[in-house]
Amino acid sequence: MTEENSFTPDGPKPIIFTEHTEIRMRERSIPRAKVEAAIRDPDILMPGNEPDTIRAHKDFPDGDGIKVIYLDAPAYMLVITVARRD
Repeated sequence: MTEENSFTPDGPKPIIFTEHTEIRMRERSIPRAKVEAAIRDPDILMPGNEPDTIRAHKDFPDGDGIKVIYLDAPAYMLVITVARRD
């Protein structure tokens, strides 16, 4: 897993990328910066399917759209998966 800093309304929290997320980002050509932007400044934010998970959607000026599923834990945010929006 790798870690990056991000800011939330409660202050800085690390964003942790699982190995699964890293693989999906490579397979889907989704840059880390876009995943971080979707978490920090989502266009749409909704509950995920599992407890304590969040689904963030972000559309970018280049026409790219992604969705990020992450766990919002008290001390960090754990990215579970990332995909392109349909």
